[in-house]
Amino acid sequence: MSVGEATRRYDQLLAGEHFASTVEALAQAAQNPALTYGGRPRVDVLRPHFLSSAHYRSLQHTANEVVRAMRIAIERMRGDPTMQRLLDVPPQLAAFDRHDPSPYGPLWQRIDGFICPDGELRFVEMNPTPGGVLQNNLVTHVYDRLPIMTALRRHHLVRPLPTLPHVLESLAPRRPAPREYRTANLALVLGPGAPLLVDDYLYLFVDDLALTKTFFAQNGGKVLAGELDEFSMHNGRLVLHGEPVDVLFTGAPQQLMRAGSSHPTHVAMKSGAARLITDFLWGHAVSSKATFEILTDPAYASAFGAELFAFLLDHVPWTRRVSDRRTTRGTESVDLLAYIEANQAELVLKPTRGTKGEGVVLGWRTTPEVWREVLTRAQREDYVVQARVEAAAISHPVVENGALSYASRITDFSPYIWEAAGADAAVLRMSSSGITNIGSGGTMTVPFLVD
Repeated sequence: MSVGEATRRYDQLLAGEHFASTVEALAQAAQNPALTYGGRPRVDVLRPHFLSSAHYRSLQHTANEVVRAMRIAIERMRGDPTMQRLLDVPPQLAAFDRHDPSPYGPLWQRIDGFICPDGELRFVEMNPTPGGVLQNNLVTHVYDRLPIMTALRRHHLVRPLPTLPHVLESLAPRRPAPREYRTANLALVLGPGAPLLVDDYLYLFVDDLALTKTFFAQNGGKVLAGELDEFSMHNGRLVLHGEPVDVLFTGAPQQLMRAGSSHPTHVAMKSGAARLITDFLWGHAVSSKATFEILTDPAYASAFGAELFAFLLDHVPWTRRVSDRRTTRGTESVDLLAYIEANQAELVLKPTRGTKGEGVVLGWRTTPEVWREVLTRAQREDYVVQARVEAAAISHPVVENGALSYASRITDFSPYIWEAAGADAAVLRMSSSGITNIGSGGTMTVPFLVD
């Protein structure tokens, strides 16, 4: 059975006896604070996004290849001062990485893109510490338990893509532990006087601290928080407040770096007794959208080889950090600022390290006057310019005035990248404005596979 057939049957069921039960179940799910943002539901569509297994495997391959290229770029950057300047790597971070490079990559991350009208996946940025990993699993569970899904499965083989198994695998403790202790103890490294910011630190998982603590408790782990002087080593284990620590997360990496190689956190990381969610250099580098300049500039093509670089040019939009200089666009040399001003309809301007869609300006959705104003600001501040990605608008079933309706929305497709498994599971965020981030008013759904 095809994806189109499964979608049509689902919509037929939705238009019939399953409309009320679906709306009720999603409304009940929205009572969970973890599934709201700023008082509004994160999920407002009545159907997950169906994909064929073959198409999904192709999307996974694309994501894994782009991440492979990113790893090549970060490894080259370790010895390339020009690349370090492009990504604003602080000298102390470069020095720290030279003397104490992390042997690990991130436990998980997310790469954000769009499925284009030709079915190909094209990426626009990467998030080294994505929020919503557990929320994604909650949404998957809600859709999976809908009565309409049970009815659909009488005719189609449909399966979810939960994040929870990968989270548990990523957080499996490296220490000996009773069998029922399936996940690690997580320690948040707080800055001085910062204990009230614990909720902000845990954006890594969800916006809701209670849900995160419940997740760890249900799986045999704990969430701890402390300042650097509260950590110690005991029998080869990193310890905080008398509890062993397996995974560290910090919102103040420079403070942790300054602690020095003899600090218990550093000793534990070097021995493998504890892990960072993402290592310092990787986190700093890929949170900069200028990394996509490295992936699309012929000046760096030799690092990837001809085949991989050609693949990147097809799946990553042309990206340049905004400055007064000449650069390449295709086979031509162009004045970058003049090119940006003259080609507004084909370009996007965005803060290099922006989040939640803040400051993103789509050239084809703004006036020439505003575009020139933003370009002037981009020269004072830190922006990148990217080529427009032709994102497909997808029709989603929604509730409008109490009745079934359909809304056409620009929808992204952002796979999670797991240290052990590579690309698997994803979040789809959508909006009518073209800026799909939840923080900018977008909502979400999740993928299900139709075999």
